Amino acid sequence: MSVYLRTIRQRADSGEWLVLGTGTGFVVFSDSRSYLVTNWHVLTGRDPLTDEQTGSSSAKPSHLEAHVMIESAADQRLGKVRYDLRLYDDDGRARWLVHPTLARAVDVVALEFGPAYPARTEDFMPYDATEPEDPAAFTPTSEVSIVGFPFDLDQRIDFPVWTRASIATEPELDLEGTPCFLVDAKARRGQSGSPVIAYWTPERTKLTRRGSIQIGSGESWELLGIYSGRITDTSDLGRVWKREAIRAVLEGGAVDDYVFD
Repeated sequence: MSVYLRTIRQRADSGEWLVLGTGTGFVVFSDSRSYLVTNWHVLTGRDPLTDEQTGSSSAKPSHLEAHVMIESAADQRLGKVRYDLRLYDDDGRARWLVHPTLARAVDVVALEFGPAYPARTEDFMPYDATEPEDPAAFTPTSEVSIVGFPFDLDQRIDFPVWTRASIATEPELDLEGTPCFLVDAKARRGQSGSPVIAYWTPERTKLTRRGSIQIGSGESWELLGIYSGRITDTSDLGRVWKREAIRAVLEGGAVDDYVFD
């Protein structure tokens, strides 16, 4: 389940809360904790390598609104719940985790929801970032889906948009020495931080590294990574950080040394 995100900051003069940017994230459960996974640039409005402004506002967000679809334990009905998350602690230090060795060079962060939020882990309908027992096999041109909220679309619909993408580089290889690959998709602003998944119905055959598997009576999906936007404004090629990068942040990530000002 994708999560619609809005980064906000309070004006010093009026106390008004301003929306500085939007994006997408998703929940992953790791070591008995619930984490919101998204991109570094979504939380900061800055380029992770240059710290240059990427959004329309030069102000740095201080808080995050996470609009999460929660499944009620009582009647299994879905309802949207807004969580307000602090991005920095009382000393102005970032609260999110980054990659343990490549830090911000990997545009993936994990922010813990924390004990203040009463929803059960299963109510968040989290994704699984662990390596599947029989992972799917992919090649260039394989079709995947980017599941997120383009153009601030959450204000009009409750559920994310599925954007079709095709893998554009060899997914088994690391692009520019980092754990990512490229996809070709008409994704737009707001979809950064979206889960990238492969999805199968009973009518489709899942191709794995050991051979093909016919999907049974239900449906099946696999988290492949996280989308972090187009490589240029004029290209439909976009980066996907691999599942292994997400897992590295969750299992061994370090608290970012970024500060609020």
